[in-house]
Amino acid sequence: MNFLITGSSSSIGQEVINSLSRNKNNFIYATYSNTKPKNNKKNVKLIKYIISNKQKKFKYKIDIFIHIASLVPSDNKTRKQLIEVNFKNSEKLLSDLLSKNLKKIIFISSMSVYKKNQSLISENSPLEFNDAYGESKLMFEDYLYKLSLINREIKTLILRLPGYVGKNSKNNFISSIKTKIINDEEVVFVNPNSLFNNVIHEKTLSKMMSKFIYNEKRKFLILNPAAKYPMKLKNIIKLMYKIRNKNFKIKIEKTKSKSFLIDTSLSRKLGYEINNTKDEILRFIK
Repeated sequence: MNFLITGSSSSIGQEVINSLSRNKNNFIYATYSNTKPKNNKKNVKLIKYIISNKQKKFKYKIDIFIHIASLVPSDNKTRKQLIEVNFKNSEKLLSDLLSKNLKKIIFISSMSVYKKNQSLISENSPLEFNDAYGESKLMFEDYLYKLSLINREIKTLILRLPGYVGKNSKNNFISSIKTKIINDEEVVFVNPNSLFNNVIHEKTLSKMMSKFIYNEKRKFLILNPAAKYPMKLKNIIKLMYKIRNKNFKIKIEKTKSKSFLIDTSLSRKLGYEINNTKDEILRFIK
């Protein structure tokens, strides 16, 4: 099978490429925008492709499209830029691929598409983008859904990502805490007694993608990838300090905002393997 993976420089992109390239029958076209990732695999071809720029049509035949690349809130872009890249130009790229016998699509979306102040979020929870980033993700989700109604041959998986962790993960709560612990900086957090499972390791995420690629029969599927068996937030942070053998430097602040849990029952019901919260944290922090 031929794969197109955008965002190959990202932590998730690198893990997915490593996993899929082990099958020598797979050939992977992996795009990057700025930093060219290292590659010594014969069945991986790196392509400089900036989604925010006008590009020539993608010329290679692709069976599976895994769309990871996007602008994120930390890029400090305007609403117009976020929608231009994450929706309009992503739509243009996918349009190029539709004429090349595309079979499956995996799109990395975000939990930011859900309405705020919900205590438990499932795939059926109310949607309400909270910022331009969430708006851009939801717009592309809607495009994929409409595409699935028109093109009955293509199967689609949307993964609404929580805080993912891995080798080079950043820009999320757990990754930021790890950095502060390593650097002996104070860790500030709220709701210490709240239960938390808003985390998934990149290896777990990659396995979910592989199941969809090789085994999934469903036409259109949305999943919230997260950990099972939530832990109290304060216990997670204590565990991270203990494993790194660091002295506690924490500050608990008061807040009116409420934490939320992610319902993982659909993923488990459909046979997608997920780990418990403690194991995901341990795999990341060591």
